[in-house]
Amino acid sequence: MNDRDEMSFFFRQTYADGRDGLCGGVLYHGERDGFGSGSGPVFAVTLEKTEGYSIHT
Repeated sequence: MNDRDEMSFFFRQTYADGRDGLCGGVLYHGERDGFGSGSGPVFAVTLEKTEGYSIHT
């Protein structure tokens, strides 16, 4: 499953018995999303202005 940004992706760990483990995403923040301000296309917030990839779990 991907978010709305072509530079980001979602991941989910699934155990052999079907339970979900760690879930999260590697998101690219930069000018396109207000440097992590929570605006589109990523809609995720960083505590400091960010340019580059960030892990969100």
